[in-house]
Amino acid sequence: MKVIEEDCIGDVSWSIITSRLLNHEPIEYITGYDYFMNLKLHVSEDVLLPRPETEDLLDLIFQHIPTANTDKAGILDIGTGSGCIALALKQRYSTAQVHAIDVCPKALAIAAKNSEIHDLSLSLRECDILKLNEWEGAKLKYIVSNPPYIPPSERRIMAQTTLSYEPELALYVDEKDPLIFYRHIGLLGQKALLPKGEIWVECGFKQGDDVARLFTNHGYSTTMYKDSSGVYRFVRAIK
Repeated sequence: MKVIEEDCIGDVSWSIITSRLLNHEPIEYITGYDYFMNLKLHVSEDVLLPRPETEDLLDLIFQHIPTANTDKAGILDIGTGSGCIALALKQRYSTAQVHAIDVCPKALAIAAKNSEIHDLSLSLRECDILKLNEWEGAKLKYIVSNPPYIPPSERRIMAQTTLSYEPELALYVDEKDPLIFYRHIGLLGQKALLPKGEIWVECGFKQGDDVARLFTNHGYSTTMYKDSSGVYRFVRAIK
């Protein structure tokens, strides 16, 4: 009897993979995993795929925040998605108390799975930052976020893989108020951060000046940093 063996990745055959790729589906959603820093993460269409620019953000944080400054410190990741930022922070700052919030329960389930896989403890909570007026718990030393920041008008320059498959909730903001998440993060920081506490955020490739100005107007001392492509994409705001 002739046996025909078909190569596959996991439970997905190459023929199915090819078909899905031709429909512009990201290979990470097909295989069910992606990489961030040195972490292999479970992903699905319920979460944004980790970006190299966000790795640049974590590299900057690691350069500027010594491990000694984070012992038992409270760190909050806003809009955690797959948990990539929160898990990288917990791996680096093992004695810190890392909190992670997201408005999407399916995303939180994936973050919880990744937390369990890597044995990195996170405090996960379903929460909408736009409705979060108070922080329940000890004061935070750091807030980190890669929030939604893309206005719908930029869809025309985006890849089809992103347009068709990645969650809109994690990508887009109101055209008339593109900095809404940064404003709410700044307001939360005023209430939840310790004195000299820090906010680190990623923003759009044209938004660095505007985001820095927003935090400055809220009373923070701000610094902008470039990503590996030379774009001012990151803002550090010190209370």
